[in-house]
Amino acid sequence: MIDRIANEDTQVEGRLRQVSAAELVVGSMLPELISAERETGGTIAETLHMLLEKYSGHLDNRQQLLLAGVAVVEKDANWQANS
Repeated sequence: MIDRIANEDTQVEGRLRQVSAAELVVGSMLPELISAERETGGTIAETLHMLLEKYSGHLDNRQQLLLAGVAVVEKDANWQANS
């Protein structure tokens, strides 16, 4: 993701360009999250992967990012509850 946007303007519509956690997950980090969850018994990333695969023909990029965003928030809530 970082390599992909490295040559883009640092500002978009007068605001600093941001990379969301959802973009990182959908763009490249989902396999790593799944591997990490397998060691801890989590299922959020695996469920996200299943949903993205099952409904890939019906979800546009914005909808995929929305699902990934929900998964990120859920992972954060689980992490905070367990720490």
